[in-house]
Amino acid sequence: MATPGPSSEIRYFCRRCRYELTGLGFREIDGYPQCPECGSLFRPGDPETTTPTPHGPVRRFVHSRTGKVMLAMVLLFVGYKTNVLPRPVRPFDGTAINWSHWEWFGVDHGTQRLPSAWGGTTPRWVNWEVTWRWGRVRAVRVVEAQFGAVIWSVDRGPNGVFRLDVDATAVDWSDLLTGLNAVSRPDEFLGVTIDGDRSVHQENPRPFSVTGTKQEVIGEMVRQYGLAIRTLVVPNNHGDVWVFDAEAQAMRLVSVQEASEMGYDPARDDQAVLPRPFWN
Repeated sequence: MATPGPSSEIRYFCRRCRYELTGLGFREIDGYPQCPECGSLFRPGDPETTTPTPHGPVRRFVHSRTGKVMLAMVLLFVGYKTNVLPRPVRPFDGTAINWSHWEWFGVDHGTQRLPSAWGGTTPRWVNWEVTWRWGRVRAVRVVEAQFGAVIWSVDRGPNGVFRLDVDATAVDWSDLLTGLNAVSRPDEFLGVTIDGDRSVHQENPRPFSVTGTKQEVIGEMVRQYGLAIRTLVVPNNHGDVWVFDAEAQAMRLVSVQEASEMGYDPARDDQAVLPRPFWN
């Protein structure tokens, strides 16, 4: 096969197959050279049968600066619309975008900051900060809206270990349960409800902290608030129920009969599921 001529010559290529024709000896048909690659007839330098570049118009455009910019913009747009690329989540209340809260592959990541809300009877406005990881809530923190001081926080560590820190007084127990349920998995629902009418305190009289299983955290809340609980028969417990043992000052998993003997009236709720946190 013939070889290309020196680089100083004007280069031209077959318009049909892009084969380089520069400096080649050609077989002629009816006075026209013939491309040795595809057999097309051409006239050297004729823009209708030859081209000065080995690339077609599409490839030339893609390799140009303008083509690269436009291709990058198309890829970014498609990735953004299909959630292949992470994107910030727009708050449901229409406030400014929180750049620390992202959605990727359809699930939440980062820290979601919720609008200010009134916290407890103490005159203070608070912000809720919810930490997401792969679509699950891993931690909830409530801070003062003005100064940023942490009021309480709850997070779920590995192996089902929870940590609840209540750093201020006048924190409503229902807020703590909301945060605790938010970081819990559905199979960690204990089947326990709080009877507010029979409980001693609606808000904690002193700060406290506890680390342990979910039942240990609930037990500490019962002690701190003087909570009265009702127990449900739920599928997670396989026929048993959780109660608060006043003598042991701890939560215990007992049979329905033993719970009845302890003064509880277990209710059946085979459809019980983990309550959804209010920000979902």
